[in-house]
Amino acid sequence: MLDMNLIMDKESVIQEMLIKRGGSIDLKPLIQLSKSRRKFITEADALKRKRNLATKEIGKLKKAGQKTTAQQLEVKKTGNQIASLDTQIKTLEQGLRKLLLTIPNIPHASVPKGKSPEDNVIIRSYGKVKKLDFTPKTHIELGKQLGILNFGR
Repeated sequence: MLDMNLIMDKESVIQEMLIKRGGSIDLKPLIQLSKSRRKFITEADALKRKRNLATKEIGKLKKAGQKTTAQQLEVKKTGNQIASLDTQIKTLEQGLRKLLLTIPNIPHASVPKGKSPEDNVIIRSYGKVKKLDFTPKTHIELGKQLGILNFGR
């Protein structure tokens, strides 16, 4: 899975490499989702900072013997806002992860452009390819024949 920061920083390069690989994926929805997630995280962090400061202030007021009912209600309201933002962040993260899993890895710069194995370039080969006068069996067929694979069990 590609790193979201890499996608955000080098969107055009990633897009070009994906096209080189033979696919075409629009990265805009992914980037937009990531920006929304970051915005909500920033908002939640600001509210948490506000709640922490208010909680310290409540502690000071209680030590001084003053009433803190209004401040406590404000802290509770802020806590509810934080919980709502955390839920939204979690939903966005799940969607972001699903989208990231659909993006294939990018090929190395030396990989030739193509969509199928026929487009690959043979750099070197070792030995001679043997010509078989029979049709080879698959691993599954051999395993069943030798009694070492039991798919029924």
